[in-house]
Amino acid sequence: MGAGGGFDVYSGIPLYLALKEAGKEVILGNYAFSFLHSTICEEICPHAFRVTPKSRSQGYFPEHTLAEWLADQEHPSEVIAFQGTGVIPMKMAMEHIIQMYQIDTLILVDGGTDSMMMGHEAGLGTPVEDMTSIVAGGELELGRKYLVSIGFGVDHFHQVAHAQVLESIARQMEEGGFKGVLGFAPNEKPVQSFLDLVDRSNGTHANRQSIVANSIADAFRGKYGDVHATSRTRGSRLYINPLMSLYWTFELNAISKNILYRDWIRQTVTKEQVLKKIQACRMTIGHKGWEDIPLKLLNCKFVYLLGMIEKSG
Repeated sequence: MGAGGGFDVYSGIPLYLALKEAGKEVILGNYAFSFLHSTICEEICPHAFRVTPKSRSQGYFPEHTLAEWLADQEHPSEVIAFQGTGVIPMKMAMEHIIQMYQIDTLILVDGGTDSMMMGHEAGLGTPVEDMTSIVAGGELELGRKYLVSIGFGVDHFHQVAHAQVLESIARQMEEGGFKGVLGFAPNEKPVQSFLDLVDRSNGTHANRQSIVANSIADAFRGKYGDVHATSRTRGSRLYINPLMSLYWTFELNAISKNILYRDWIRQTVTKEQVLKKIQACRMTIGHKGWEDIPLKLLNCKFVYLLGMIEKSG
């Protein structure tokens, strides 16, 4: 399930295909930004809809593009789309889908690393959707629950300090919540299929191409540095790098319990309530200043020192 809405489920496609090849039955889901009540979709239960190639919507609808692509690839073409809500309705919708499909494992996929921001960092990125999914998922009675994050570095565009991402990962290592890193070679079929899906989505969403999915695709293609696949990032500075193509894996409950505003949002019903509660918590607990990764700081200091030596002769 894509945790953060929009195209997050796309970031899980290489993992989805690898699991299918291993003989697993996998159901795809996504926290949806589209207004699903205006689409031609079957409402399975409150806040959860079945998207198929026959579904229709005017404009932005990543789940439908995915369903069409799956059908063309001769995969099961059903995608469960969860309408944006607060934690309580999301948990209820998740529970219904888990029972309906007899699901034994939940994997939340975050395209980006802002799901690792616990609340006191310099910037949280776009936390509402991620944290609604994580907190709701953390309260499910399910034996195996994971968060996987792919796209290390992309959230610099959303004011996330990646030194603080690494700090959060280190804490998970210390507490036992970190489960390891998974990577795919660019020439492997799951990656090639993902790249094909991103290219197709760029055509169907020409005015709203995914920043995250395109950044991850560029990382898989071996691009590096300030590379812009979409005009949406023009005027900003990106850092496309190989770490963007790796899945960082965590126990979902280990992530959820460390969210400083978890108890603030557990009883929310709407997205607006989630946002207000996060903002209120931030005002109460405060937050850190910006931090760069120390290697970069050392490099900057070294360059500055060389400059001073050169000036002094």
